[in-house]
Amino acid sequence: MTLLDTDVCLAFLGGKASARGALESVEGEAAVSWQTVAELYQAALSSLRPAENRVLIDKFLLTVRILYPDPSILAEVALIQCGQRAAGHSVPERDAIIRVLARRNGARLLTLHKERFT
Repeated sequence: MTLLDTDVCLAFLGGKASARGALESVEGEAAVSWQTVAELYQAALSSLRPAENRVLIDKFLLTVRILYPDPSILAEVALIQCGQRAAGHSVPERDAIIRVLARRNGARLLTLHKERFT
């Protein structure tokens, strides 16, 4: 399974050739987090063609699995965030959730911003 970050989805839906190539290389099932779904719809609503982009997203979501965190994933996210704060760093909750969702599902994370997940 490959977990697609929002940036990859937006690039793909925007017709960027590099994202199309990256998605074509996905082996097995493709998935997105529930947060990515929300972010895709937010992008559509703030675009110049919200209705058209919403249809595009609706069609895209039929091709991927949507992952949701359970309480144990959220507890692990809280541990990550507390540990990072104690070390003087900050990890956005959405990035921590995506990181844990990918690991727990044995998924490879496909993102254009790897530095956020290291």
